[in-house]
Amino acid sequence: MTINTLDQNFLKTLTVLYVEDDADTRIQFGDFLRRPVGTLILATNGVEGVEAFINTTPDIVITDIHMPLMDGLTMAAEIRKIAPTVPIIITTAFEQTDYLMRAINIGIDKYVVKPVNSYLLFESLLECAHRQRAEEQLHRAQEQKLQDMAERQQKHRDELRSIFELSNAGIILGDNRGVITFASPRMAKMLGRPVEELTGSSYVDHVHPDDCEQITEKLQGFLAGWNGNIDTEHRFVRSDGTFFWGHLAASCIKDEDDNLQALVGVVSDVSDRKHAEEERVLLEHQLLHSQKLESVGVLAGGIAHDFNNVLTIINGYAALLQTTLIDDAENLSFVKEISASVARATDMTRSLLAFSGKHEVLLRYDDLNQILANLRNSLGRLIREDILLSIGVGGDRLPVYVDRVQIEQLLINLVVNARDAIGTGGTISVATMLVNIEHNRVEGNAVIPPGEYVCLCVTDSGSGMEADTIEHIFEPFFTTKEKGKGTGLGLAIVHSIVAKHNGCISVISAPGAGTEFRIYLPQYAGEIPQRLVGPNETLDLHGTETVLMVEDDKAVMKLHKEMLGRYGYTVLHAYHGIEALELFNANRDKIQLVVVDVIMPHLNGGEVVRQIRQQCPELPVIMTSGYTDEIIDRASIDELKVIFLQKPVQRFDLLATIHRCLHPTA
Repeated sequence: MTINTLDQNFLKTLTVLYVEDDADTRIQFGDFLRRPVGTLILATNGVEGVEAFINTTPDIVITDIHMPLMDGLTMAAEIRKIAPTVPIIITTAFEQTDYLMRAINIGIDKYVVKPVNSYLLFESLLECAHRQRAEEQLHRAQEQKLQDMAERQQKHRDELRSIFELSNAGIILGDNRGVITFASPRMAKMLGRPVEELTGSSYVDHVHPDDCEQITEKLQGFLAGWNGNIDTEHRFVRSDGTFFWGHLAASCIKDEDDNLQALVGVVSDVSDRKHAEEERVLLEHQLLHSQKLESVGVLAGGIAHDFNNVLTIINGYAALLQTTLIDDAENLSFVKEISASVARATDMTRSLLAFSGKHEVLLRYDDLNQILANLRNSLGRLIREDILLSIGVGGDRLPVYVDRVQIEQLLINLVVNARDAIGTGGTISVATMLVNIEHNRVEGNAVIPPGEYVCLCVTDSGSGMEADTIEHIFEPFFTTKEKGKGTGLGLAIVHSIVAKHNGCISVISAPGAGTEFRIYLPQYAGEIPQRLVGPNETLDLHGTETVLMVEDDKAVMKLHKEMLGRYGYTVLHAYHGIEALELFNANRDKIQLVVVDVIMPHLNGGEVVRQIRQQCPELPVIMTSGYTDEIIDRASIDELKVIFLQKPVQRFDLLATIHRCLHPTA
């Protein structure tokens, strides 16, 4: 019998146990088997066979059935208990059915009938060896596959652990009751709690109380069999009591019978985005509010501008009457009442212009503490006796670049507003301080940008306001006062003045908790110059010079011509810019001073002055206006070397300014 090299090499690796009680047969087949196999172990009965198997663990067992002490089938049954898969070959001269059934039940691999053919026995041996090798290879392959699967699973677990540990999002696993069974380190860090403390707690234990209802409702949907996902944002409570906004994306894990087994959720901290959205909404609201104020301001500005001209005329003629009634005390008192009424109307007009943004802001370097000190007595007279006024200043100097009159008006409006908010008895506090803001600050209903500010705070102990009321308080004509007790313009004017000074205003209030207004004005680091001394009213204001008067309002023009004529001046008049230039070119050598309105048809006052300056750079020029809009600003006034008078122009102011321009050394 020829055996290939591969089988020969394989057989040499095998250990075979041969059990036979007949000595001649054992020797015969022992010698036959010893040549091809690696190791041959001999035994004479079943007891020796079991003992030899235990000691040597052979690869194949060949045994006779009938043997003393223990027969071959009994031995095979004992070996099967030790090694269920080892091949066993039975040799016997008996073919009884009961033997065959026992052999089948035991799991005998081959049943060879005596007399045994050597080659048939060898083929059985080789067949069992091949099967054993195939089973071992299959077993090794299965073991390798299981090992590979275990390694892959471990790799996946390591990858998941890395994701859990490195992810910016928190990961939570929960059971079908909503109890947390696993929380990633990031989730624990967001909540400010150790992982061990989260495990076993309920998810809703970490949800803001105001958001618990919506989250509980969604979780109950999962428990009721809902197959969707949770995609929502709510607030989480940290261990220190603070909260943050989180985005939750959660899904359910179900078994084959559609029963809920677990919940998995991913939580991302979206606080920065939520705060940015809130700030954006607030800024949009402020923009819409500013646009509303601007649209109403256009109307108010136009009315105030025309009214200024009317007041100029009334006040001018009252002043002319006053010069003719020196000895008429009764009528002189009437004229003074007219002048006083004009002064009050002038303040009202100035308020309207401040609100509309059309007023020419006369900015000066000033000290907010000094402004408050000068106004202290006036503020005290505005409030009732049952209200305590407290004034506190921060620092020796609070330098600002402001229009003093408008800041005084702002203070008065705020104190009056505070007075009206207090029922019976209370306090009003006015304080100043320096404030340095490094980042955008959301304060009340406002966003204060970074910068160095001088802050003015007006606080009252009044009834406070609802959030809805705060949203509207700066709107023109909005008031919470009874009919006939408020115009609704006070806070609108305050808002306009603050905007005109590039400042910010915030309101902090709640029902029953009073109200605090905070005004932030940009701090100026320069020095505050000495204020100019007003004109001396004892001066003789008569003159003989020729003045070019440019004014589009004919009534105002008539007044100025009458007034200047009475004081000895010669007046050349023009009603618009083009006419003024033509008149100037025709009388250049005669004209010694020009008085020009800013707002005129065809050509505005600024352009008129620029063209005159090209011909006569040193000619004195006075500009007047009720408001300047954006046609001319303080820088342009300085550049053109003109003196500016705000309408309505008082008789003495106009005459004194003309005299000072024509006689600078007088």
